Amino acid sequence: MLIGATAILITLAAGAVLALPRLIGNQRWRAIATPLASIIGSGFLVTVPILRSLSGAWAILPMAGLLVLAYLIGGAIRHNIRHVEPLLEEPGRPLGIASLERLSHFVLAFAYFVSITYYLILFASFALKPFAVTDPLVVKIFVTVCLVPIGVVGFMRGFKAVERL
Repeated sequence: MLIGATAILITLAAGAVLALPRLIGNQRWRAIATPLASIIGSGFLVTVPILRSLSGAWAILPMAGLLVLAYLIGGAIRHNIRHVEPLLEEPGRPLGIASLERLSHFVLAFAYFVSITYYLILFASFALKPFAVTDPLVVKIFVTVCLVPIGVVGFMRGFKAVERL
């Protein structure tokens, strides 16, 4: 009980700090927070129920470990942004790096779409379960109804608008 109450208090305090307008408007913070929120949100959605069943009330400890791991992976990404991306701006850059960079954009976009779709299916399954809706076709229709506006917003308004969603 004490661990749960502590986790709730920490979450509320962190939420209050993260809601500060000065932080929300900071470009550097948004560059860090947007991908991290996606990774953590997806990770929590999948791993919390698993860790809860494996670790009980102590699930917060392995979750903290996963956060540290995510931060380290982010460090590798930040390193690439700092040291590899400047090579892409240089004239006469190696064709292999430029081609790999272009390919990575398509792969990332596809992976992001698959990820969003997967988590919407997971969300829809949970959201519709209390209404005794378990038919996979109905779940997929629900997800499609969610994806269409996201796609339209992205197409019409760009990534920033999707980010706000």
